[in-house]
Amino acid sequence: MSVQNYEQQHNYDLIRVNRLSTFENY
Repeated sequence: MSVQNYEQQHNYDLIRVNRLSTFENY
């Protein structure tokens, strides 16, 4: 598992969390 792959997966998880929290706020 390369560092770049890890960063991409981490960013994807952050985007998912951000979307979930915005849905909760609305």
